Amino acid sequence: MRAAIDVHRSPAAVFSALTDPARLSRWLGDSVQFESRAGGRVAATEAGVTTTGHVLEVVPGRRLLIAWDPAQPAPADAPPAFAPGSRLELTLAPEDGATHLSAIHWYLRAEAAPAAQRDLALRLGRLRALLEPAA
Repeated sequence: MRAAIDVHRSPAAVFSALTDPARLSRWLGDSVQFESRAGGRVAATEAGVTTTGHVLEVVPGRRLLIAWDPAQPAPADAPPAFAPGSRLELTLAPEDGATHLSAIHWYLRAEAAPAAQRDLALRLGRLRALLEPAA
């Protein structure tokens, strides 16, 4: 499942919002703990549901890959963005004075894909609003 946005900020500024726990907590989940290094731990809480994972890869300003732990329960109301056993890949590329952010959510169950698509689009919209506040 894929989604993408263009953000009128530098790749470094966008990447900061992908790796800073305080900023992650404004667009990815209600509360996010994040260790910005390969092997670092991730914990995202939304609507009282906490999902844990780890960082597989960090390429500053260019790429981030997160794996959500597969051995955790998935309540029916768990956010699709944090589906156990899935991976979230975020890739940044400079484009015409902006940054193109491509998101791929891997290893989702087929029946979860439509909700995950809507959920990821919503979260990327929050990220854009954080980085490009209305004047």
